[in-house]
Amino acid sequence: MSIRLKTASVFFFVFVAILLPVNVIVFNRLQLTLEQASQREMHVEAQKLLGQFKTDPVVIPAPAPGYAFRLSEVLGELEVDLHATTNFPEWAALPVPETYSRQDSLEIFRLKLRDERGAFNFILVRSANRLRDELATLKNYLFLSLALSVLLSGSVIYLITGYLLKPVADIARVAIDIDLSKSNKRVQVPSAHDETRQLAEAINSMLSRIEQDAKNQTYFFAAAAHELKTPLAVMKAELTVHPLNHESLRHELQRLENTVEDFTILALLKSEKLQLRPEALPFDELIYAALRKVRFASESKNTLIQVRIPEVDLPRILADAIKMEAVLINLMENAIRHSVGGAAVNIAVALTPEGLVCVISNPVGMEITNPNTFRREFTKSDAFAPGMGMGLWICDRILALHGFAFDLACASGHFTATISIPANDLRS
Repeated sequence: MSIRLKTASVFFFVFVAILLPVNVIVFNRLQLTLEQASQREMHVEAQKLLGQFKTDPVVIPAPAPGYAFRLSEVLGELEVDLHATTNFPEWAALPVPETYSRQDSLEIFRLKLRDERGAFNFILVRSANRLRDELATLKNYLFLSLALSVLLSGSVIYLITGYLLKPVADIARVAIDIDLSKSNKRVQVPSAHDETRQLAEAINSMLSRIEQDAKNQTYFFAAAAHELKTPLAVMKAELTVHPLNHESLRHELQRLENTVEDFTILALLKSEKLQLRPEALPFDELIYAALRKVRFASESKNTLIQVRIPEVDLPRILADAIKMEAVLINLMENAIRHSVGGAAVNIAVALTPEGLVCVISNPVGMEITNPNTFRREFTKSDAFAPGMGMGLWICDRILALHGFAFDLACASGHFTATISIPANDLRS
């Protein structure tokens, strides 16, 4: 059953559940009003007849057509009949009310009178068919109006619901046609500022994210295959030409190890399952450990790495050793890869009142106007440059998890990456 039909059905039952009791109340109220009007009419007729009645000489008035009456005189506990019209119903079968009642096919009205002539009971009756027909007509009108109201309102609700749910139907059609291998069309955003507009915008945003994730996955697998293929090819060639060149093999194995470590961290970051195991670490030893792992990269690029660390006992930092070493390796490899050939990469560590600062800078051959774009996934300055374009993104995410600040800048032909560790994460 469609939402349109469900909505119309719910409306039908709710509408009937509300209007049916209301119509019953209205009918009962109108019935009481008609009975009171009939009672007043009979009261007027009874007073008119009693006003024309005389005892000396005896004058018996004739009732209006359709009426019958019986007049009796009350003598103590006795009641003596004075007169009754020929069409008056049998007394024994007629329950007499105090004032007015409607019994079967009769309306009965009783009027008590006491004056100088004596005490009298006047009972006026007439057919109840007219009142009954009026009530039956009223009941039919109310039922017909209820049925028409429900039918017309249900039809209007069905049409309006179809119009209001059109964006949802469009979303369903777009969802059916979603194909991750191609660009998908977007849902038309309604002009009305309501929930359907929010839903359409949310679906369009979701489709954009799905497409971007699909592109990222494709690019990731391509880049991963390239990153793994290069050191494997070098290792194969070295084993073929120089079987005993262990130094070169260690270089390529180190590249593989760094790449696999990046893949592992990347997967954990993507799944939001990366856990930190912080401990108090000497920051200078982290830098030296990372330098040992990038030595081959600096030698192959003929890049000199200059390190400036204060000749004082630096406080330890509260961090995850493996993750921070991965950050430093990524930043150093990025500086080596993109520096001008033969130039020097500078690593400077400084202790300030705010905490510990590490700056890694390298000269670049071009001006970078917006270096913060490299914080995004798969972003490289050159599409043909080696690497996946994920190094700085990984650094940014890991440092953010630690609560450390990370800034990128480019000025005067130098690209700079700055890590700021606050004083509350330092241990003496």
